[in-house]
Amino acid sequence: MPNIDVLIVGGGPTGMALALELATQGVSFRIIDKATERSPYSRALVLQPRTLELFNRHGWNEIEDLVASGKRAEGASMCVAGKKVADIDVDNVKIPGTKFPFAMTITQNETERWLENALAKHEVKVEMDAEAKNITQDADGVTVTIVTKDGDEEEVRAKYVVGADGAHSSVRHAAKNLTFDGDAYPQEFICADTFMKSELPGGRAYMCLGNGAFIVLPLKDGRVRLVASRPNQDTSREPKLEDFEEFMQEIFPGGGSLHDPTWVTRFRLHHRGVNNYRDGRLFVAGDAAHIHSPAGGQGMNTGIQDSINLGWKLAAVLRGEKPDSFLDTYHNERHRVGQYLLTSTDRAFTYVTSTNPIYLFLRNNILPWVIPLVASSTSRLQKQFQFISQLRVRYRHSDIVGTAEGFYGPIKGGDRAPDGKLKSSHGDIWMLDLLSPTNHHLMLFSGSGSDHATEGDLNGSEALFLAGTKTPAKVHLIFNEGQNEEADFVDIDGALHKAFGFTDAGYVLIRPDGYIAHIGPLTGVEDATRWLIESDSTQTNSRKRTIRETSPQRRRSRREAKPNSKLGNLGNTPPEFWDRLSKIALTRRALEELDRRTKAQRPPPSPALARTTTNPRDLARFTRHGGPDLRDLRGYPAPRRNHPTPNIMSSHQSPQSRGTQSIDPASTLPTSATTKTKKSRPQDRHFDQHMTDHQIYPTYSSQKPDLTHIRTALVVPRPSLSSSKFSDGAFEAFEKDNALAKDEDDTLVDVMPTILGPKNPEHPLARNTIFGNLEDLTDGTIVKAKPDIYYGAYPEQLARSARDKLAGHIVPSTMPDRPLAPNFFVEVKGPDGNAAVATRQARYDGAAGCRAMHSLQNYGKEEPIYDNNAYTFSSTYHAGTGTLQLYAHHPTAPVAPGGRPGYHMTQLDGYQITGNIKSFRDGVTAYRNMRDLAKRNRDDFIDAANTYTRQANVSTNHANRYIATEGKGPSQSSSMLDNGNSTTSLAASSYCTEQNSSKRSRQSRSPSSTGDSQLSKSQTGPSTGRRATSNVTHAISKGSGDRSSHWVTTYRRNAKLYK
Repeated sequence: MPNIDVLIVGGGPTGMALALELATQGVSFRIIDKATERSPYSRALVLQPRTLELFNRHGWNEIEDLVASGKRAEGASMCVAGKKVADIDVDNVKIPGTKFPFAMTITQNETERWLENALAKHEVKVEMDAEAKNITQDADGVTVTIVTKDGDEEEVRAKYVVGADGAHSSVRHAAKNLTFDGDAYPQEFICADTFMKSELPGGRAYMCLGNGAFIVLPLKDGRVRLVASRPNQDTSREPKLEDFEEFMQEIFPGGGSLHDPTWVTRFRLHHRGVNNYRDGRLFVAGDAAHIHSPAGGQGMNTGIQDSINLGWKLAAVLRGEKPDSFLDTYHNERHRVGQYLLTSTDRAFTYVTSTNPIYLFLRNNILPWVIPLVASSTSRLQKQFQFISQLRVRYRHSDIVGTAEGFYGPIKGGDRAPDGKLKSSHGDIWMLDLLSPTNHHLMLFSGSGSDHATEGDLNGSEALFLAGTKTPAKVHLIFNEGQNEEADFVDIDGALHKAFGFTDAGYVLIRPDGYIAHIGPLTGVEDATRWLIESDSTQTNSRKRTIRETSPQRRRSRREAKPNSKLGNLGNTPPEFWDRLSKIALTRRALEELDRRTKAQRPPPSPALARTTTNPRDLARFTRHGGPDLRDLRGYPAPRRNHPTPNIMSSHQSPQSRGTQSIDPASTLPTSATTKTKKSRPQDRHFDQHMTDHQIYPTYSSQKPDLTHIRTALVVPRPSLSSSKFSDGAFEAFEKDNALAKDEDDTLVDVMPTILGPKNPEHPLARNTIFGNLEDLTDGTIVKAKPDIYYGAYPEQLARSARDKLAGHIVPSTMPDRPLAPNFFVEVKGPDGNAAVATRQARYDGAAGCRAMHSLQNYGKEEPIYDNNAYTFSSTYHAGTGTLQLYAHHPTAPVAPGGRPGYHMTQLDGYQITGNIKSFRDGVTAYRNMRDLAKRNRDDFIDAANTYTRQANVSTNHANRYIATEGKGPSQSSSMLDNGNSTTSLAASSYCTEQNSSKRSRQSRSPSSTGDSQLSKSQTGPSTGRRATSNVTHAISKGSGDRSSHWVTTYRRNAKLYK
């Protein structure tokens, strides 16, 4: 039964939008639709500005194609009783703070085509003619039967299932706790896509009210979409084009004629909403969760935004960054939006279409006076347009957003991040162009006032944030005009500072879906860090109280430490991290830790000395006459005699003494009553020293392995990169993609596929996977490895017993579908990324891969082998310089018995692959050859481990048969051998075996050289468990001499050898 993370049921815009989010996040999923082909008729017709903003996160080049496929709304005209009463022009009502200040009419077919093309870039396609049936969920997942029209059935297992399959959702019907309350509207509607001639100008939308409603929406190719509701409409036959023309003469100013229709139909509308967007492992989105009138063009846009809200949350949970309860916030945030939409559209729809005489009187007599008044007020129109455009959708009530205490700007946590223009080295861009769907983004604003932050202040806040969070985030520094014209981003006219309310310096943490997770002054940037950490728990009400109660106290402590600081506390790394460093660089974090320990050693002031009678004015007078100002020392006790001086963070202390000495008490004191310690990350300079101290060596101090066969393998030509297969045009396209990449996400999505080559099932890979299942390589004070890309083996390639035994070294993730035994890694940096950080990450990744290969290589061996060969490789790519670096990694034996192995990193080569096509071919050839070599090494070790496992099973079965011939019953033999599982049985018997003396072992061994040993009569009678186990050990030995004890002790010894 195939296993996937997510099954999406429904291949319309809502389902494909979710698929695009998951594909970008690297989640395994399938998307199915029961239709055999796409409908040629378009239902939804409008894309709102907010939807365009969210699609824009996937790249401006792509969104340009979508905008070009539709028609921007020029304006709308309101007509009542056959007369035009108001014109509203889009240019006169500019929506501020967005790159897309317009709604756009576009057929649903074109929207679906754009989504299909976007998915194709991720090698994803909607599986048509596939219906979901028998949807059954349990505590661990969901089982679904997929049925085709031909009757073919397939059973799949998914961790989560999302229903984006419309009003008659099979997923919603399968959920036991979901209701779909509401009703149908009494009116019937007729709809037509056709060409129209009239006296009024084309290219505009028309809303005509009177004895019914008549709506005209312009399409790109000159056609219009007509929607009409007329009292006493004939429902006994199919609608005709003449029905529309007849109604036009009555309600549309000047009448008109219609011709060449492409679609004429009738439909009924419903207004219904689901009570919960989640039921266990089942979710609903789009029309499966809410259906309503088409007023305002909200339906498809709301469904797409449902998917975007859910997509990044599913990815965070599946990667292990958030708990399952984090997914509850999908309902908490989107249900309120859906309910408000149902209420508002129902109210507007009832007013427009009702045949009640009161409504008719208001529409025909009062509305002609009211509409011009509303249309003449730009502020009122902007407010209405922002609602219709969905730019005012916000989640301030959500449990996973927050606003720092004391921040009173107009934008709060949960709001959509307003957009504005920035001046950059690449020209003017919009701030939301910096966003990507895979990361949080921290925007640091310098402030527009006189007391603005400096570049150093912003850099310090960036370091503080990155050191304190494990959530993937990108940081952008934004300066007001006139402060730092050489900065990467300058706020043009200070518009963004004004929009956010940042007179003083501030920060905005933006979620992957473009909404604000946290906002506040720059001095409170630690709140955002702590917010992300604590959002791993859904006990959010208490979390909010904690932040409000502790923030003032923390700010006071920061002011006391440094009155003019814009940065605040730099966070707290575990004290033992500093204690175990052999060298400590003179950085601010190190000085903060030294200051903390100094304060911890300082005894409290003596009460007797504190009650001094010295007059402060006398001290001040003494100071004015040249003496030192000693007021701060008043009441401070004299030094205590015979008190040993603590050795705090000695920079000259040797690594050996540091590791063996007793830790100074100050180092173990808690850093704060309200904050948590944070593990060191590769962005920290001390991370490098920490790895060296734990025998993970950098290139300049590593021992060199035997590289002869590796260098030979790297230069083997690859046909896929020959001039006939990879042309100059392909290389130019690669260079363009590299030049347009804004950040690491763009590099991973747009640039790396060309280097990696076509997707090959023989090379299983995973992206952005935290190696949370692996044992720590050092002492647990640094974060787990999280390579951008790694290659390994399919889990089923390795025997289960070996996989379970070596899991802590070869199984990176608890997610069962992730590759195991990783030994090829890729770390990527965008144009502004730090190459040194990428090298540290590759070094850390490579050590984990080294250990995995070494454990497989030595599986079943009595002593570990160190053969000075590299079986693990890594690479780094930096988009700013176009540099591809290749590295090899190998282990060496521990220096002292019981110590850690050494892990060494050797640079194989480096290539400037954006310079010319020859250097590209050389570099990518070496990269792909190195990846193939890693696979061969990995497969060889896996084959050897499987062979050993099979041999162990054969020997175990032989032992079982032998015991049976000696009169042992099945129950007795199974109790000793655990049903033939060699790993379990051998490990279980190892203790008993090693307790027997060598004399007893010799007595139990038969002199037969053939291995068909015989048990003595004294051993076949009643015996203790220890004697019986010893007999089993003898049977397994099969006459192998001194190796009889090896088979039963290997597993216990491996646990020590490979730690």
